[in-house]
Amino acid sequence: SKIHSQFSQRAFQVGKNYGNVFDGALLKNFLFEWGEYNNSQDQFSYILKDWDTRLKQPGVVLIGLFFFALSVVGLVIAIFKRQIVGIALWPVLLIPFFFISNDNFLFQFIYDHFLSKNTIFKEALRFPFSKFSIMLAFAYVVYFSFTVSFVFSNISRLGRKMSVFLTMLILVLLTSALIYFMWPLFFGNLINYKMKVKIPNEYFEMFNWFKTQDPAERIAYLPMNTFWGWTYYNWGYEGAGFVWFGLRQPILNREFDRWIPTNEGFYWEASHALYSQKLPLFESVLAKYKVNWIILDQNAVDVSSAKSAYQEQFLSLIKDSSKITRSQKFNDILV
Repeated sequence: SKIHSQFSQRAFQVGKNYGNVFDGALLKNFLFEWGEYNNSQDQFSYILKDWDTRLKQPGVVLIGLFFFALSVVGLVIAIFKRQIVGIALWPVLLIPFFFISNDNFLFQFIYDHFLSKNTIFKEALRFPFSKFSIMLAFAYVVYFSFTVSFVFSNISRLGRKMSVFLTMLILVLLTSALIYFMWPLFFGNLINYKMKVKIPNEYFEMFNWFKTQDPAERIAYLPMNTFWGWTYYNWGYEGAGFVWFGLRQPILNREFDRWIPTNEGFYWEASHALYSQKLPLFESVLAKYKVNWIILDQNAVDVSSAKSAYQEQFLSLIKDSSKITRSQKFNDILV
């Protein structure tokens, strides 16, 4: 599909930019190059800019690498001490690390061989970080704890006073280092603010109204200003969309046709007719794809598209139509 052909290679390259041992050790990933639109500032910025700035602070990267080194030591301790849990979990560390740190002289040949031989494998691993990072972080924590446990167990042999002093000292140093490394977390940067936007009530009013309509009738969603299937709204949300979570009816939207070229027909035909301002052609496309309803969401804005949202032009186009009439209005959402 158009989205797939345009995006996949870009996704692979961005992932490879962070596919080295250094970034894998820090769990630094493609999201450091992922942009977001800031409505209040009317411009794009990096979604992890606070974390990127943090990693540039003195000593932060060294602390992160030190914690990674403690995890590696924990793996060695588990093997030599024959700790069954540690030995059983080594694939949870090594396999995710192989896929995430895929662009280095140790792993690159094997990884590229897998990609070239298996198209399903290649498709599934456009963003390996999103598939393996949780497992890798879990393994880091487990083996980190093995190292700390090993150190504390050996300190206890030094005598009560000395062992208590060293234990407290290590605890304070490790805790302070963790807090220093993760400082942005304490200021709301564990969950991005874009994940906490409030959906305007007009959408729920629309959902409730559609509950009174035939659930088998098909809906087309406008605007159609971009083929990417990524929409920006003036109330703060951006993403692949959400309205289908509140609708029982099937909806024609780019989120659902992005994988196979034959599924893209409606978008290309309808958008061509709309932007050509050809009403008979637009009506024939709606009839061809058995569209019963159109939702025009005027909250959607065109911040990254070469085309305008074409909302006023759409309303102007259909005013002379005998087949398309306005049924409902929920603030800035027209049905």
